[in-house]
Amino acid sequence: MQLESVKQILAPLGVNVAAMTYDAVATNARFQARHKVTYNLLSDSGYRHAIAFGILNEKYEPGHRFYGIAHPGIMLVSPTGTIINRFAEADFRQRPDYSLVVDAVRIYLDALKDGPNAAHNSDVE
Repeated sequence: MQLESVKQILAPLGVNVAAMTYDAVATNARFQARHKVTYNLLSDSGYRHAIAFGILNEKYEPGHRFYGIAHPGIMLVSPTGTIINRFAEADFRQRPDYSLVVDAVRIYLDALKDGPNAAHNSDVE
C-alpha cells in the first residue's frame, strides 16, 4: 500500500499518519489486519467529518450504496489542529501525489525551525 510507504518517510520526521473511510470500525479492522496496515484507520461511518470538511462526494445521492464516501485527499494537520494544507482529487480511483505531500511536510517542518508563527504563515501549497 502506497500510504504505508509514505508513512515510513514521515514517521522519522515526527509526523503521524492516519486514514479515514466511511466504512464501519469492524470493516476497517479487518482491512488493517488483512493488509498489515500500521497507520490508524479511522471510521467516518456517519459521514459527519466528510460533510464538516466539505469533502463529501456529491456524485452519490442519499440512499445510494456509496453515499457518504469522501473525495480522496490528504490533509496536513498541525499538532494544534490547524489544517496546514489539503491535497485532493475528484476521482475516487486517484490519490494525491505523495511526493508533494512529503515536500509540504518538509517545508512546514523547516518553517517551524524559524518559530511557530512562521510555520503557520508559510506557503506550503
